[in-house]
Amino acid sequence: MIHPSMIYDKTEEWPKIVKTYVHSNKERGYDIGEELGLKGDSLKQFTYLHYEVELTIKVQRDGSYVVTHVDGFPVSDKKEE
Repeated sequence: MIHPSMIYDKTEEWPKIVKTYVHSNKERGYDIGEELGLKGDSLKQFTYLHYEVELTIKVQRDGSYVVTHVDGFPVSDKKEE
């Protein structure tokens, strides 16, 4: 459930823009870093990979949505080949 304070666009117009956060625990980031072969300071830095990630989401009235930004950076709608 999205808390009302996270709604960025409080107008009556659609689509609405919502900012919310997703996260995982540091241990998972540590485990992935170890699997990649990181050590020392590199591993410590990587531990926070997905500790807290901000998503900006455009929500349509029908409930469909598109993630437009991750941590403030635009998400491309182009598919990699």
